Amino acid sequence: MVESALGELHLNVEGALSWAVVQRGEEAVALAARGLRSKDAAVRLRAVRIVASARTSLDGTERLRPMIRDPDALVRAETALALGKAGDESAVEQLVSMVLTGLRDVEAAELLAGFGEPVQLDVFKKFARALDDEETMSPARGRIAQALAEFNLAPVAFLVEQLVDDDNPTVAFTAAAIIKAKGLK
Repeated sequence: MVESALGELHLNVEGALSWAVVQRGEEAVALAARGLRSKDAAVRLRAVRIVASARTSLDGTERLRPMIRDPDALVRAETALALGKAGDESAVEQLVSMVLTGLRDVEAAELLAGFGEPVQLDVFKKFARALDDEETMSPARGRIAQALAEFNLAPVAFLVEQLVDDDNPTVAFTAAAIIKAKGLK
């Protein structure tokens, strides 16, 4: 069953097989975790999903942490989301990257907003650096604005305020709407 779950190409069938693996217990999940070392990125992705859905112990988090450095962006993203849901700070850098690149950025922003204040301040600094970088394109600036809407904005209202004057009207409008919705002005 584990082999079938790791090799399944159809998402719905994969989900059903993964659920069945998790229901079989820790031994089956440990077998699925071997897929984390596969040369095939699709197998690694399915293994991450199985291990993440099991979350029966700290062992699942420990198994997933190395995957945050996987060469495949989808594997890294799935890992970051799983670790972020577990409150694991090792996911923060990848979650910020996901906001900037647009890969599952809404989920990433929601998870970033759930971390405590010290982590959030670090996230705000990363967003501020990206906004100061002339290479950061309008879509990324827009995603940063949308991500900031997930947070308590009082400490970083200046970041959203600077986006009100963005050259891209969509980014500027988004920032203005956030300021109004959050009652910052």
